[in-house]
Amino acid sequence: MVDESNDQLLSCSEDLTIRLWDLNTGLEIKQFKGHTNWVYSLCKVDKNLFVSGSADDSLKFWNITSGECVHTIDKAHSNSVMALLYSASNQVLISASSDNTIKVWDLKMGEAADKCTLKYTIENPFGQSCYSIAFLDGENDGTRVLVGDYSGNLLIVDLITGTCIYKVERASFSAINSLTIG
Repeated sequence: MVDESNDQLLSCSEDLTIRLWDLNTGLEIKQFKGHTNWVYSLCKVDKNLFVSGSADDSLKFWNITSGECVHTIDKAHSNSVMALLYSASNQVLISASSDNTIKVWDLKMGEAADKCTLKYTIENPFGQSCYSIAFLDGENDGTRVLVGDYSGNLLIVDLITGTCIYKVERASFSAINSLTIG
């Protein structure tokens, strides 16, 4: 995940770390440590806050400047958190998990991370692990999210109602690991 204003990149890894890189020099600026299993997903909320999701089933909220974890939601899912998105216009965080669910969390700008609360849990109608998510409308924001799962199925989730509004069975012959709209 690149921060265009600062020429910085955040990366996550199976080594349990998140790293902040300077894209101009290629040097590591800092490490963020706190997850107890592989870190699969990152999502920037604003210039000072990002969220990580892990195989430890948690969501962690990080202050980029201090490098400190400012809040943790343990057992945010009952299995690995595979993908994250933030909708600034709807002020929600979206998480996709191997527990076959997509969760929508209220996360209002300007409020402390510990005010993040669960709004909706959407079960994958195919009963498969949710691997990837992307906004379907709006360039990097919107009210509908496309979800790809382990068996190659696609779903569209409405963030306003918290429901699956459309599904495509076997859009791919295997897992849909990443999505982008463009």
